[in-house]
Amino acid sequence: MAGLLLCIIAIIIGFSYPESRKPDSFNVYMSAGALLLSILASFLMGLTASIHLKAGMRTRAERLRAAITYAWLRKASWLMVLTLYTACVHLYDLPYLVRSEQWLGLGGIPLVPSLLVLLPFFMLAASNLAGLYGGDRLLRGSTWGLWQYEAFYMRQFLVPVFPFLAFSTAYDMLQYFPGAQESLYVYPPLLTVTYAVFILVLFTFAPLLFRLLWKVEPLPEGPLRARFEEMAASSGVKYRDICVWHTGGSNIANAMVTGVFAPMRYIFVTDVLLALFPEDEVAAVLAHELGHAKHRHMQIYLVLAVSFIAFINSADQEIGSFLVLLGKKFDVSIGILITAYAFGILIVFWGVIFGFTSRRFEQAADVFAARKVSPATFGSSLARIGHLSGGSRTMSSWRHFSIDKRVRFMEEAAAGGGLDSFRRSMRAAFGVVGAVVLLGACAFLYDTFTATRPRRIYERRLSYVWHMEKDYRRAASIAAGAIRSYPQEADYYSDHATALEKLQYYEKAQAAILEAIRLDPDKDYFYYQHAGILTRLDRIDEALSALLKAIELDPNEEEYRRELGKLIKKIHRKKRQNGPLPGNGD
Repeated sequence: MAGLLLCIIAIIIGFSYPESRKPDSFNVYMSAGALLLSILASFLMGLTASIHLKAGMRTRAERLRAAITYAWLRKASWLMVLTLYTACVHLYDLPYLVRSEQWLGLGGIPLVPSLLVLLPFFMLAASNLAGLYGGDRLLRGSTWGLWQYEAFYMRQFLVPVFPFLAFSTAYDMLQYFPGAQESLYVYPPLLTVTYAVFILVLFTFAPLLFRLLWKVEPLPEGPLRARFEEMAASSGVKYRDICVWHTGGSNIANAMVTGVFAPMRYIFVTDVLLALFPEDEVAAVLAHELGHAKHRHMQIYLVLAVSFIAFINSADQEIGSFLVLLGKKFDVSIGILITAYAFGILIVFWGVIFGFTSRRFEQAADVFAARKVSPATFGSSLARIGHLSGGSRTMSSWRHFSIDKRVRFMEEAAAGGGLDSFRRSMRAAFGVVGAVVLLGACAFLYDTFTATRPRRIYERRLSYVWHMEKDYRRAASIAAGAIRSYPQEADYYSDHATALEKLQYYEKAQAAILEAIRLDPDKDYFYYQHAGILTRLDRIDEALSALLKAIELDPNEEEYRRELGKLIKKIHRKKRQNGPLPGNGD
């Protein structure tokens, strides 16, 4: 399950790179070198965790401490993988390398760009797994080889990739339908709905992908299957099938339920769990999974994910504008800011909000299982799982409370205590879910009501034509139309001037920017833009005067000062080329 979520986060990171983004500077050798160093760092982090574990496996007490440290180092290594991948995407602009016509130019080819953008994540994950291999093998007492180990986890990573690639390919194919991609860009609620459909498809068909990618077979008829079917029927839980998951010598004892709809719902149980656990304890673990289905946790996770996407997509333009302003104010690279934002929002949502909710939902499934079997039997199964995993009974995980805490709660529940605390905990979990859903719904409704405002449609249409299509003639036409509707809007004249300058209609561009200055004489950027147009008209002295006016209005803008230096050099060069003027004596 952790591998599945890691890959979903990686997909969000890779897919969040703005298609319209053009880095201020791009060095292909630096990006390639950063990727290679990241791969090495991922391997070394995993290897460090494995070496530390091997060094600490002398006595039972040292083994326990080493296992706890190893668990933290293992988590840190995967956090590093996501951090390095985020840096490769947003800081070193690997998607730009794939999509830009200046480099690989694969942006217009369906499927290929998405595969290449995700490839660095799989390279980082594979290198990290290679480093962790020795530690995982030792801790679990597994017998698998390196290839089996890598393949086991890579199969988990691949489950969300197929729906994502199908979605990405469908989106890329929209380029052959005039106006389709533009509509999604101009009207963000349509894109939010599209994302929601993708997430629904992922949650719905993930069980089929598990069956396809993993080595599974239906649980044979017998006492265990009959007992499970009786528990499911008495609980009112419907499902498609229960399957044995062959893990290939992993020594992983686990089970899970997948699927939001009963016709597509499967329960998977590992071969190790069936081989090493008594039937009562296997039934207890399976009852825990039935608890998730009974309480509709998968459906809640689906709503949570859709709400998160709705909020992020609706706030995307405002956050992007804020990051640009922040970068200019503090002179920080926009790539660094986007990296920090993307990683920060994932930590807040997946690490804090989802983790908080998941731990309490796991506790609810524990209570359900204890009622179906007995608290003692379920507690015994938890203890056995903890022993096989080689971890500490006192250590909590991102999605689970510690085994000792879970067992202690079962004992208290059996004695009639702890239920008030449990109810408060569940109310807190549903409160968090409700807050996220409300936030996502409000953001979506706000976006829906404001998406049809003429000014917003103009801004997003212009942005799409400008950055995505690079059709400056159409951009000029859109800006001219906006001026006819809003003749007192100075920014629209500036947009018109920019498009005309790109088309090399410099005289018309100057007329447009002069009108913008007339309407808003205190906006420094207009004078900077005017200076650029005058420079192209070879009216250097006038360009210098306009640029000095921009600097006067905003003396802290570094871009203006850099342009001033270039302009002064150009003036000196022109003087040298023209030679001394007659009668000057110079």
